[in-house]
Amino acid sequence: MTPFLKPCYSLPATSKRKSGYTVCQTKTAGGGLPRAGNFRATAVEKVETMSLTQGQSDGRRGSRPAFTLVELLVVIGIIALLISILLPALGRAKQSANRIKCLSNLRQLGLGFQMYANSNRGRYPFDAVTGQALYADWIFWQEVAVNGRKKSDLQESAVAVALGGARADLFRCPSEDYDIRGSVMDGGKYRYSYSMNYHMSSNYKNDRGKFPPPLGGIRSSSQHILLVEENLTTINDGSWEPPLFNDQNAYVPSGSLDLLNIVHDLQGAKPDNGYNPLPNPDRRGNAVFVDGHAEFVTRRFAHNQRHIDPYLP
Repeated sequence: MTPFLKPCYSLPATSKRKSGYTVCQTKTAGGGLPRAGNFRATAVEKVETMSLTQGQSDGRRGSRPAFTLVELLVVIGIIALLISILLPALGRAKQSANRIKCLSNLRQLGLGFQMYANSNRGRYPFDAVTGQALYADWIFWQEVAVNGRKKSDLQESAVAVALGGARADLFRCPSEDYDIRGSVMDGGKYRYSYSMNYHMSSNYKNDRGKFPPPLGGIRSSSQHILLVEENLTTINDGSWEPPLFNDQNAYVPSGSLDLLNIVHDLQGAKPDNGYNPLPNPDRRGNAVFVDGHAEFVTRRFAHNQRHIDPYLP
């Protein structure tokens, strides 16, 4: 019986051939297994072939051209162009997100005012004006003791109690920098974003000698402002005392210099120089109304006396 032979096997190098070679069997004419000795040998110079192949491969890699200086500058220019296009868009998106967050804060604070009024015969809390520190203030913001009231705890303020507690972030807009504000006469820095329409404060008496009406007696509650996000350069306490104008945009002597914050308006604005005429009247800011809804309104709207004085329709 003919022994089974492996199809191919290697033989060592000899004195005549320095590299090894492989012996492969060939089939017989009949297709059967080959007999012993019925084979042909095929030399495979392994070492030489591998060295030649490696050298050719290295040579091809070494000849690949690199980036030229011009190509590199073009790539850098394209990247710079993309960055210049994307950065303003990202800034606008962030500002829009901050605006929505501030509107949400105002809406929740408006709910707290309504809850307080429902528990106090329709009367709102006080406006937390500087120089005072009253226990009915809507926000306890003072950093030091004032008028005998101890250093303020935000959780003790009227609106926070009505809401059952509130974090400081609820009273702040994420886009503002509180460290650049100056100190007020007393109480320290006002480190919050929102202020209350002083005409709605239960301890405010207007020039006609009237306190504000109760919540149910305010006509057009969806048109009368309760809280605003105040301008960073004018805010110094919890009271918003804006310069007022009539329907003909004429100044009505009253209030102070407090302005609506228009930082979220993506249209851009000129510097706020003075208050009469009203600067940037068509730029918008955040406000919450007596009926509880929050809106992005123009300064012209917010500083119109009809939307401030609860006795005006």
